[in-house]
Amino acid sequence: MNYLFESDVFLNFNTTQILSTKIANYIPESVIPIKKIENEWLSAIEKEDKDKIFKLIEKSEKNDLGVLSDGRIKNLHGTPVTLPSIGKVMFNPFQVKRGKEQIVGTTSVDLQIYKKRQILPVSLGIVDGKKVSGQVGGKNNTVGEFGYVALIPAYGAKIKDGNLDFYKEVFGKDLNLIRAGDNEKDNLNIFIHEEKIPIYGVNDKNLDLFQKSIAQGKMSTFISQQSKYKSAITKKDKASDENDDQGDAELKNESFFYKKNIAKFLFESVDEKWS
Repeated sequence: MNYLFESDVFLNFNTTQILSTKIANYIPESVIPIKKIENEWLSAIEKEDKDKIFKLIEKSEKNDLGVLSDGRIKNLHGTPVTLPSIGKVMFNPFQVKRGKEQIVGTTSVDLQIYKKRQILPVSLGIVDGKKVSGQVGGKNNTVGEFGYVALIPAYGAKIKDGNLDFYKEVFGKDLNLIRAGDNEKDNLNIFIHEEKIPIYGVNDKNLDLFQKSIAQGKMSTFISQQSKYKSAITKKDKASDENDDQGDAELKNESFFYKKNIAKFLFESVDEKWS
């Protein structure tokens, strides 16, 4: 088994679900400005600030990964983060090039796949001193031991038409995007918010399918098999204390809807502006 699939901390299924609703809150803003881009958009829309919105639209089209630039991905990987009930972890970019061993860090080939699919898969490596020793994962009698991989979305990016179905599979059919109008052709499809970050169980048994699913942008088959990867056990006392986190587990992010049609004040003719 690849050593990055060997788990030092096991989380049971319920704890993993709680973690998925909070994990983005623990990514330092100084590393990945998730809340900043969301607040900038909300403020610009609320104030009907046309100039600011146009600047944000231009920014959204410059990088397929939005705020997840190459440098920020490296900084994220190099910044230990303390997660409740787990301890210090490292968000390690997960290799999605099929047939390649998992490594600590990333490769240029993987970066191109991340950009094409507009997603950043990361494993949760346990930090022991200055080294990564195994990762956060789970175990059950059906598939044995496995590691968890989280999918971080491209905050602030314009999601390509070819990735919209992929995003709906990963983040839900009712995916809310910044849009310029009610018609599909008017939609900007800019992503700034998620209810939770999906966390999947991956091991040698489904690694090839996971990598293929990311590369092709079709996750339904892989997701349908995730019921086999519900961890039935928790290892280490600190990883079993769910009660301390129940208060935080309540979703404080309300459902995200854009009630204003920004086309009404952004430009007189959407068709003319975006033709």
